[in-house]
Amino acid sequence: MTASGTRIGLDYPDGWFQVAYSADVGDRQVVPLRYFGQELVLFRTQSGAAQVLDAYCPHIGAHLGFGGTVDGECIRCPFHSWAYGTDGVCLDIPYAQRIPRGAQVRSWPTVERSGLVFVWHSLAASEPQWQPPALGEFDDADWVGYHRHQYIVKSAVQEVIENVFDVAHGKYVHQNAQGLAMPTVAFSFDGHCAEAVFDIDIPLVGGPTRHVTTLHGPAIATNRSTGQGTKVFYSNYTPIEAEVLEVNFSFMTPRSTADDPTGERSARSAQGTVMAFEQDIPIWEHKIHRRVPLLCDGDGAMSQFRVWMRQFYAGS
Repeated sequence: MTASGTRIGLDYPDGWFQVAYSADVGDRQVVPLRYFGQELVLFRTQSGAAQVLDAYCPHIGAHLGFGGTVDGECIRCPFHSWAYGTDGVCLDIPYAQRIPRGAQVRSWPTVERSGLVFVWHSLAASEPQWQPPALGEFDDADWVGYHRHQYIVKSAVQEVIENVFDVAHGKYVHQNAQGLAMPTVAFSFDGHCAEAVFDIDIPLVGGPTRHVTTLHGPAIATNRSTGQGTKVFYSNYTPIEAEVLEVNFSFMTPRSTADDPTGERSARSAQGTVMAFEQDIPIWEHKIHRRVPLLCDGDGAMSQFRVWMRQFYAGS
């Protein structure tokens, strides 16, 4: 066990996190959420903006996500109809002559990119330090998607994304076709971004593949694969609780390419990617976090990854 008495013992990192798909939040719809160990509410205003607030009304504590309604650019509490704007400030109490001091809920920085809703989380309540990435293919009629796959994993963000930099496990967990030889990998780290370029052959994915994963902070990865099927996808990691993680894969595949005229091979490759992910889950759900791991000279960029991750923890 870690020093904190939990199996993993990591704080929530700072960064952007996926909390919904845009298509699942309709016009003036209200959606209750739970992430980061907190109750939240997502709503879409009359003008079409998506916004996340803390869920509990400061009046008597009603949950805005259960029975709350959208009124213009505000959400109204289901209990006494107090109205909160997208900045979390109470703008109207229909039966009061003045609004009490402190009538406000926390507003989370919220943006939509390529059909996904993201919030900025920071333990120190810092402002966003960068913006989440878009996928240009989302607006391209020659691409199909999203093909969605969601998992709930009993682990933490850092534990799961460390796999990108753990090259050696591929032979033993995913049975890569290189045998004992390592796949060809190039890693780079630049500010809040980190990138891994793989030339790898995993049977589940269909064969030899050039795969590029770019992390935009600790919890959003954009991925591009060519070779045995072509695919572009987000893999995003959002904590529900300290050691319960929601993982969303959002795949896009081309309708047709010269070597895959029906798009079926690309779709199979996407399915193989999530099947390979599933192979790691039993390990993540039963391992502990080693703050100071005993690494060997074949462990590649794992130590660099650990150093890169430190910037996302408040006070590090």
